[in-house]
Formats: sequence, C-alpha cells, structure tokens
Amino acid sequence: MKRLPFISVLALALLSACDGGTLVSPMAPEIQAPSFQKAELPEFEPPAACPVASCVLEPTIITRGKKAPSKVVLEFSADADQAAELVVLTSDPKRTTVKAWLNGAAVLLPSAIPQSGSDEVRVPVTLAEENLFEIRVSAKPGTEIAFWIEGEAVTPPEPEDPVPTMVFEVTSAVVAPTADMNAACVAEFGADFGIADWTQVVEAVAAGETKDEILASGMAMILNSGTGSFLPPFSWTWNHYMISAIGADGSTIASVGQDMFWLTSSTFNQPVLCVDPSA
Repeated sequence: MKRLPFISVLALALLSACDGGTLVSPMAPEIQAPSFQKAELPEFEPPAACPVASCVLEPTIITRGKKAPSKVVLEFSADADQAAELVVLTSDPKRTTVKAWLNGAAVLLPSAIPQSGSDEVRVPVTLAEENLFEIRVSAKPGTEIAFWIEGEAVTPPEPEDPVPTMVFEVTSAVVAPTADMNAACVAEFGADFGIADWTQVVEAVAAGETKDEILASGMAMILNSGTGSFLPPFSWTWNHYMISAIGADGSTIASVGQDMFWLTSSTFNQPVLCVDPSA
C-alpha cells in the first residue's frame, strides 16, 4: 500500500509527457532523422585564359548541343618532342564522355572522366613541331567542357633586320661611256669592287637595302644584265647604261622598289656605281 503514491506520480508524469509530445526514452540516445539530400555537382568554373605560366593551347569551352556529339579540331605549333599536359574540365563528370586524339593517336578515352571521380582529368602528351588536336564530347545537351594544353608556348623569333648583302660605292671621279669602269672602282675602293649590275641593285633592294645605301642622289654608270657601253642603231655615238636616283626621263628602261631608281642611258661622262658583292 505504501508504493501506490509513487506509482501514481510516475503515471501522471508519463501522461503529461505524452500530452506535450516530448516523450524521450531514457534508455536510448536521440536518433536524427535520415537525410536524403542529393550530392551537388562541383561548380563549373572554366578558366578564361591559361591558368598556368604558359599554355601551348589556350582554354577552349564547348557546350554540348542537341544533335551529334560535339567535335573540335585545332592545329598548333610547338617544339618537337616537347612534354606537355592536356587538361579537360567538365560540368557533369558522371555523364560526360570525352575522347581526344593528338596527331592521329588517341590520348584520352571516353571512360577516363566518369571513372576519375573528379570533374578534371590530366593527360601527359608529347608534342611535335606541327600538331593536329581533335576532341569529341558526348553528354547531356547543355553540358559544358573546357580543355587546354599546358606547356611552354612557342615564341616566334623576332624578325631580324635584313643584313645588307652588298656594299655599294660611287666614284668621286667621272669617266667616259667607253672607259674601263672596273678599273675606276678598283682604283678608288680596292680589288673587291667592280662596276655594279642592275640585277645586283634589284637583289639588294629585295634584301632590304635602301636607296641611300645604294645611290642617294645623282646618276652613275652601271651594267644592264652584263652590258655596259652600246652603240644604238643608226648612231655613231656610244651610250652607256646608268642608274638614276633623281627621276625618270625619256630614256628610262626600268625601275626598282617604289620608283627609287631608274635605269637609263647617257652619252655624257658620269661617276661609276661600284659594288663589293662579297660583303
């Protein structure tokens, strides 16, 4: 009979707990409700530019369309046997397959990305001087991938200033149309010099020599494809081919460059255009 009050009190406490919805078993820890939240895909953030110091192939982004698998073909240059790394990044790695070829050889298989457990795969590749890269993407429409090739980019060499192939000089003395022009050049400039030919002037201009380096002003005796002095038909007066830097006249035969020189002929004494072709 003495236990009845304690049992009554315990019963009242249990009833109160049930009414308040706070019944907790003192015999077991509180169990959290199971979570069915779906794992989120990694955020797709492709680089707009090369993410490292240098890329042989800059980042390219492909968005999968609704039709056939997307395919991109690119050509680029590199150093022969250069080691590089192909990087492929996708917005949906579980359902994206990518196959890539470099110079006709497969370098990335379709199973690589789904089996990687990551949204990015890296493949070491060896480059040639001239490279053909192909990549094909199969995925849900709207899926995006980015790819690039990391490695030292080939820097084209700086264009060098043309090196003069010949040195031209003009004699200070004038000579007659039928004089020994080579002797005049040797006497003033040395044994390496001789009278210049029009073909040499054309070659020098093509190599980058300027008018001032050949004949800055005036006129001078010159050969024309090996011919110097000649006797025109129906004439008793000898002529000699000349190069002119002062403008064309009625006897102009040809010009070179942007009308920098004119080949003509004269019966008057003139200086000689000499050349050292071995300079």
